[in-house]
Amino acid sequence: MTTFFVILGVLIILAALGIVGWLVLFCVNATGLLVEAKAIGCPIGYGDFLRMHFKKLNRRFIVENLKVLVRAGVPVECEMLEDHIQAGGNLTRVVSATVSAVKAGLPLTFQQIAAIDLAGRDVMSAVDSHVKPVVLVCPQPVGKEKPHGIEAVAKDGVKLSVIANITVRTRLDKLVGGAGADTVLARVGEGIVSAIGRAESHRDILADPSIITREILSKKLDENLQYEIVSVDISQLQVGENVNARLRSEQAAADKRIAQAKAAQRHANAKASKQEMLAITMDMKSQVESSQAAIPASMATALGKGQMGSATPVAPIEPFNNKWK
Repeated sequence: MTTFFVILGVLIILAALGIVGWLVLFCVNATGLLVEAKAIGCPIGYGDFLRMHFKKLNRRFIVENLKVLVRAGVPVECEMLEDHIQAGGNLTRVVSATVSAVKAGLPLTFQQIAAIDLAGRDVMSAVDSHVKPVVLVCPQPVGKEKPHGIEAVAKDGVKLSVIANITVRTRLDKLVGGAGADTVLARVGEGIVSAIGRAESHRDILADPSIITREILSKKLDENLQYEIVSVDISQLQVGENVNARLRSEQAAADKRIAQAKAAQRHANAKASKQEMLAITMDMKSQVESSQAAIPASMATALGKGQMGSATPVAPIEPFNNKWK
C-alpha cells in the first residue's frame, strides 16, 4: 500500500513538473509576440494566449489584427476578436471596415460592424458606399442593352420615358433588416410614374424635369431602406406616343365598325322586307287570277240553270281561301 502511494506521488510530481515545463516553454514562445503587442499598448497577456491555444486559434493572426485596431484607436479586447472568428466571421474584413469607419468619423463600434458581417453583409463595401455614395440607374440596364426608361402618361395623354440616376448612401444602422437596392429602384420608379401622372401636361415635365425629383424626395421613399437617397437626377427624358389620341382613334374605329354592323343589319332587314312584300304581291296576283278564272265557270253555271238575268243570285264559288282578307 505504501508503494502505491509512493508511485502515485511520483507520478503527480512528474505530471506537475511536465505541466510547469510546458507552461514555461509556452510562455517563452509567446513572449516575443507579447512584447510586440504590449509595445503598442494592446490589452493582452499570457492568459489570452493560453485561451487561444485551447480554442485552437491562430494567436499570431489575432494579435496582428488587434494591433491594427489599437493603432486606429478602436477600444477592443482580444476575446472579442476570438469570439468573432469562432462565430464564423471574417475578422480581416471586419478590422478593415472598422478602421475605415473610424477614419471617416462614423459612429460605429467593432461590435456593430462584426454583427453586420455575421449577418452576411459585405461590411467593407457598405462602409465605402457610406463614405463615397454610389449611383444607381433606374431602371437598371439588363446586360449590355440600353435601358428603355420608365414610361408613364401625363394627364394630356402623352407618354414620357424617363431614366434617372439615383445617388445613394448606405445606412449602416439599417444594413441588417433593411430593404436593398431593388426596393430603392422600385420605389423611385413608382415616384416617377406618380409625378408624371400628376402633371396636367407633358410639357410641364419637359420644361421642368425637377418636378419628378421633388416628387420623389418629398415622399421620403428611402424610409426603412439600407440606403439614403441623396439626390435623384433625370439623365434622359423622351416623348413617346399620344396615348389619348390613339385611344380616341381606336374608339372611333370601334364606333365605325359598330355603325357598319348596324347598317348591314338594317340592309339585311330591308332586303328581307322586300322579299316578303314580293311574296305578298305574288300571292295577291295569284288570287286575282284565280278570281278571274272563276268568272267563266260562274257564267256557265248560271246559263245552265237559266239564271242569267234572274233575280235569284248565283251561289258564289269560293275559288280559294282568302287568307289576306
